[in-house]
Amino acid sequence: MKSGNSILLTNFWHLICHRSEVAKARDFVRLDVAGEEVVAFHDGSDVIAFNNMCPHRGTRIFDGNSGNAPFRCRYHGWSFSNGKLFIGDKSQFAHCANDEIQLQQFQTAWVGDFLFTSENPVLSLTEQLGEQYAVVKKISQSIDRREDLDSYQYNCEWQIALENALESYHVGVVHPNTLNNLKLAKGQDRFDGFNSSWLTEVGDIALSKRLAKMKRFFDIE
Repeated sequence: MKSGNSILLTNFWHLICHRSEVAKARDFVRLDVAGEEVVAFHDGSDVIAFNNMCPHRGTRIFDGNSGNAPFRCRYHGWSFSNGKLFIGDKSQFAHCANDEIQLQQFQTAWVGDFLFTSENPVLSLTEQLGEQYAVVKKISQSIDRREDLDSYQYNCEWQIALENALESYHVGVVHPNTLNNLKLAKGQDRFDGFNSSWLTEVGDIALSKRLAKMKRFFDIE
């Protein structure tokens, strides 16, 4: 029987990158997802997601967190582009069913400019996001590019980190010099199926007015 963690990772959709990060051929983003390295890669014709291992001997393909580089295994020269896997020195494998050799790819789906992946989803991404689909799509289209890439390691169960991130009670103590300066209102939690969201207002009236004036410089809200 699968554990709760395994079901979550295997059967549900997960956000992996923004379209701007994989806009050009050979652009890639690599993420560590529960012990697996998942890569989003523009193969020249499409953006795919796969386990970061060569299907031949399991060699890691991409080392960095992001960048622009060809898919080429450094062990035996296997490569991948335009939806096809190319075997290095194919004559060595004349006795094999080469057409059956494939990357361990994940299913992909776009919400606006956000790319989601799943190994074996039990429902569509539209069904998973429910009422949040439109919100997520709008956020994705309000992003021009990534300015930084940060990651954090928590020495605790992921549920604890997630629970703390979703509640607003900690903002004043943990973020005294950043978010707390907005004087955020208490806000409202909304729950929809598998999703939750927190909506609030900027309580600093003067700052709120300055932010409103900045709207004329942008094509988004």
